[in-house]
Amino acid sequence: MPKLAFPKFSLTKALENAFFKNRLTQNELKILKSHCESYQDLELPEWKPSILRAYSSYFGFMTALKARSAVEQCFEAGHLKPQAYDIVDIGAGTLGASLGVLDFFKSHKLEVSSLLAVDKDHQAVEWASEEFKDFIPTNFGFRKRFPSASKHRPQILIFANILTELGLKEIGFEPHRNLKLKEFFLKPLKELHEDSLVIIIEPSTHETNTNLLKLRDWIRSRYHILLPCTHEAECPALAQKEWCHEEWSYRAPARFWSIVKYLRFRKKLLSFGFLVLGNQANRFQESMARVVSREIPSKGRCEKWLCSAGKRWKESKLLRHRNTENQAFYEAARGGVIDCISTDCHRPD
Repeated sequence: MPKLAFPKFSLTKALENAFFKNRLTQNELKILKSHCESYQDLELPEWKPSILRAYSSYFGFMTALKARSAVEQCFEAGHLKPQAYDIVDIGAGTLGASLGVLDFFKSHKLEVSSLLAVDKDHQAVEWASEEFKDFIPTNFGFRKRFPSASKHRPQILIFANILTELGLKEIGFEPHRNLKLKEFFLKPLKELHEDSLVIIIEPSTHETNTNLLKLRDWIRSRYHILLPCTHEAECPALAQKEWCHEEWSYRAPARFWSIVKYLRFRKKLLSFGFLVLGNQANRFQESMARVVSREIPSKGRCEKWLCSAGKRWKESKLLRHRNTENQAFYEAARGGVIDCISTDCHRPD
C-alpha cells in the first residue's frame, strides 16, 4: 500500500553541472525571455539554433526535474519492476524528459535498454544528444513519427508538454472529438506491455491542467490511472471547476536561479500536472486520499482539500485534536497520500 511523501526533488550533481556548465550570454537570455513571452501569449515560438542552449538551461532543466519526480513516484508506488526498460520520449525537444528519467535510473542502478527520441524537428534532438552525450545510452535513436508501442518489451513512454505543443490550449476542447489526440494516445498505444508506463507531463496553468484532467477522464476507460490519483473514478476537480497539480520542493544551482531572476519568474516550487497510465492495476486502497491543496489558513484549525474515490472535499480538524494516530493529516503537504481511516478523515458520500 503506497504512501507517497518526498523531500526535495533534485537531479544528480553531474547532470546539474551539464545543464549549467556555461553561463548564458545576455543575448541568449534575451532570446529565452522572448521565447517565454510567446508561450505566455499562447503562441508556439519557432525553433532556432540560437535558442537551444538557453531553452535547455531553463525549460529542459525544469522538464528533467518533473520527469525525474514522476518516475520516482512510479518507483515508490511499486510500478517499476527490476528489469530493463526502453525509454520513448515523445516530443523530445532538447531531451529534458529523457535526461530526467535516465538520471533516476542511473541513480537507482536500474537498466535502460534503449532511448528513442521522437520529434518532428531534428535539430533540437541532435544538439542535445551531443551536448549531453555522456548521459545518453549507446542504443539511442531518433524518429520523426511515433512508432507503435511494443507489447513484447517494457517501455516508459513519456509525453512532456504535448498538449501545449499540439496547440490545445483552449479550455473548451473535447478529447473524444479531437483527431490529434486520438493519433497520439490511442493509435500508437493500442498494445502496451503489461509493465509499460505512460507518463504525461504538462505545465500547471489553469487551461492546460483542465485539458489534462479532461484527457484523464477520456482515457481512463482504456488504461488504468496509476498516478497521481488514488482512484480511477471521474475527476471530481473537473466537476467543481477546479484544477489539480503538483507542488514539490526542489533543488537547483545558482545559475538556474540567476535565469529565473532575469525572467522575473517565481519558481520556488516545482509545479506541474502529470498522469501515469498503464495496464497494471492502481495500487492504492479505497481509503487512501491525496492532499490536493496547500494548507488553508484558519485560526485554530488545520484545513486541506482531499481527493479519494471520486470525491474532493475540504477536511477540517482542530489543532488541539492532533494526536499520534491522525498526525499524518496535519503533516501532509500537497501531493501527499494519507489513510482516511487512521487519520479519521470523513469522505462525503
